[in-house]
Amino acid sequence: MKKIILSILLFSALSATSIAADFASQQDSVNYAVGFINGWQVSERHNLIATDKKAQEVFLSAISSTFYATEQPTEIKRATQEITVIFQDQTELGLAQIKAWYYNQNLAWQGLINGLYGDTLWAFEDAMTFFQTNYMADVNNDSLPVAKQAKPKVTCPKAVKQVKLLSRNDSLNYAFGLLNGSQLAESAVDAKQKQQAIQLFNANLKAYSKYSKFENIGTTIGSALKKQIGQNFIGIEGLGIDYEKFAMGVAAGMLHDTTATYNANSAEMYLNELVAKYQQRKAEENSRVARLEGEQFLAENAKRPEVKVLPSGLQYEIINEGNGQKHPEATSRVKVHYEGSLIDGTIFDSSYQRGEPITFGLNQVISGWTEGVQLMTQGAKYKLYIPYNLAYGERGAGEIIPPYSTLIFVVELLEIED
Repeated sequence: MKKIILSILLFSALSATSIAADFASQQDSVNYAVGFINGWQVSERHNLIATDKKAQEVFLSAISSTFYATEQPTEIKRATQEITVIFQDQTELGLAQIKAWYYNQNLAWQGLINGLYGDTLWAFEDAMTFFQTNYMADVNNDSLPVAKQAKPKVTCPKAVKQVKLLSRNDSLNYAFGLLNGSQLAESAVDAKQKQQAIQLFNANLKAYSKYSKFENIGTTIGSALKKQIGQNFIGIEGLGIDYEKFAMGVAAGMLHDTTATYNANSAEMYLNELVAKYQQRKAEENSRVARLEGEQFLAENAKRPEVKVLPSGLQYEIINEGNGQKHPEATSRVKVHYEGSLIDGTIFDSSYQRGEPITFGLNQVISGWTEGVQLMTQGAKYKLYIPYNLAYGERGAGEIIPPYSTLIFVVELLEIED
């Protein structure tokens, strides 16, 4: 199921160029660029919009009316409109746009209703596997004969009905409907909502024209843009929506009008450059703050009488002394229980929560652990305060541990294995 969404979600990693000077402000240029890319993408996928003024009017009007509407379309209304367009589009090029697949609307719509109500004839996973396997086998097979597509006028069935699947083509159409209906069931969860969906389908089918797809795309774009209000547009702090500039960009992109400023490629490059620079600045600021907070935390923590500070900067606190005489060496394998947290108290790892201790070599972990655990004997329980340079350093550890993070570990040494 293909969707047109705001291009801020579709950026590719392109090289950078600067075009912000073409506008009075960065906010103007961003709104125009995002609009331009959306308009360009729609015209690239639908040739009619470049030449048909009615298609252009329907598309632009749907964006505007949705964006300015007091209430946004309900999820069921949006979904049924989109599915109607998708189902009707199959009559042009065949099922799933494979010209060799004959589109049987009646089977597809019955499959949708059966899927909506939870048909047990065919499990969702099995139908998905069947459809995907056949799609991958035929999508690029140009040797298949082209099927002559019929355009029957159908209505959406109102109830579940068992069907006979007499051929692979029957099964493909039924699976196509079943998969869409099963997804719709996530929005239409009770009997009243399912009946509402069926009524909307039939209303959409009755009113359907070649322009309906442009109304649906415009509604999707307008709704996506509306959701950005009050947020940081394209993720940049302080950047907001300017609908006038966005709409100007959509109109220009739709007509491939590059006289005013730029084409789709340069618009994407500009936005990529802007987002990359912002993210870099944000990461640098976050790292600076994390490093400073860690240093301040350790400085205050060192003032507590129960905390001991080693020359390396590692701090530790004895919760329980061990009952053994032997200390592990840097190459020893040890069995421990532990819990790791950031200085704000966020727990990022815990063998206690998993209910199972872990065994590892002390030369396989961060240096703060290697040094700290060697201070312990079997049965000891220490609290280690590890500065960033003895932990995961300037890079952090994925999304769990940010760069320059000071870490706190409660470590219980259960056994020294060798």
